[in-house]
Amino acid sequence: MKQYGPNGGVNRIKVTGPDFDLIRARILSKPDQVTDEIAEAFDEVGREAVTEMQERITSLDRIDTKVMYDSVDYIARKNKRSVSLRFGWIKGTPGYAAFQEYGVSNRTYEPMHALTDARLSADIKIASILRKL
Repeated sequence: MKQYGPNGGVNRIKVTGPDFDLIRARILSKPDQVTDEIAEAFDEVGREAVTEMQERITSLDRIDTKVMYDSVDYIARKNKRSVSLRFGWIKGTPGYAAFQEYGVSNRTYEPMHALTDARLSADIKIASILRKL
């Protein structure tokens, strides 16, 4: 499983290459079904990540204009060789999102870690899903 860190406020998790081939090989008679199951699981994890991020933004009262809140989304994709999930500020990253997420040195804003914590939760869920295959 390849994992990519925050890139412009987006986390991307992709199962590809040897890891993906190993998963498909476990159920040789139903590789498309396995791919579909992983894609469905990634879709669910994406929805949960969006909810987790938006709840964090709201609970910390970081919702003055709703731009940062409304920008949170996910994209789950699949093809014959990979399944991927991207989540975070998909609909455009407000310029201030990084300051909100990671805080600033003068402590104007404490870090909210909405994206960071959603990523940790997603990693745990995806690892659990892949172990069950």
